[in-house]
Amino acid sequence: MIAHLRKLFNESFSQEKYRNFLDDLNKKHPGAIQFRVAETPVFVPADFRDKMISACESIVDIITAPGFIAASNPAIPPTDFVPGKEDPPQFIAFDFGVCLNDAQELEPQLIEMQGFPTLYGFQVYYPEMVQKHFSMSAPFTQYLGGFDRPSYLKTLKKNSLGDHIDLKKDWDVQWIPHPNWFYRISKHTLPFINHPYVPETRFLDQIQSMPMDLENYVLKPLFSFAGQGVVIDIRPEDISSIKDPANWILQKKVSYASVIKTPDDPAKVEIRIMYLWPQGAARPVPAINLARLSKGKMIGVRYNQDRTWVGGSVAFFPGR
Repeated sequence: MIAHLRKLFNESFSQEKYRNFLDDLNKKHPGAIQFRVAETPVFVPADFRDKMISACESIVDIITAPGFIAASNPAIPPTDFVPGKEDPPQFIAFDFGVCLNDAQELEPQLIEMQGFPTLYGFQVYYPEMVQKHFSMSAPFTQYLGGFDRPSYLKTLKKNSLGDHIDLKKDWDVQWIPHPNWFYRISKHTLPFINHPYVPETRFLDQIQSMPMDLENYVLKPLFSFAGQGVVIDIRPEDISSIKDPANWILQKKVSYASVIKTPDDPAKVEIRIMYLWPQGAARPVPAINLARLSKGKMIGVRYNQDRTWVGGSVAFFPGR
């Protein structure tokens, strides 16, 4: 996304460097990384980073509003509701596609969000291996919100262990985060958001008249993983066949940009902005990120079989 840095990286890339990088990356815990690691990081300019944070903060405003718990109660199936004290979610993640708007300019568009953690530790270790094996022509960081390695790890440890940081937990269990947040912060939240970088989203059961241009929408189940169940090319019968429309959303389709130049086809990108909610803080704060590269119709391993320059990655932002 920063054109001159992409050019420099691609020109200096070699398969030998990539193999050495993977060997070093897997050495710490052999066999633990079960997804494809991409050949390249993503170089993201500061203004694009700030646009993503702007969208995230508008959603945080909704999550921290007094009425959010009541508004999100319907998201939790009665059979899955977990009673007891609900602390604020220690981890929140927001996934953005790098997209093209009507003016053919790059902009972020929120794809989904989640109130639980993924790869919060790996995204410290992995980018350091990238910087070790691939030369960087300028200072970059994967951190956000003023965090650096020591401050991030300190907050991550506290968030991960809760009040049991001495590890003498026995069976006195504390949810990190509470399971109800899996449902509260999810695609169920999308219809409540009004922001230029969040696509128009409506609950399927609340739509009085279906759009005539269904080709400009996607149909998503509220609770699924890795794109499962998503209908990209909608037909009227896809909608009429749904037996539980309250558990589905209709979302305005976004146009992913094939923005990362690679040795063959260019790749699309999603960037996950990962928040931490420090204990006692009024709001969560942006902390770190991950990225995923794809050349398939959707982001995810199953859509990128036998492709290169795809998989797990990181966004590097201009740093100190």
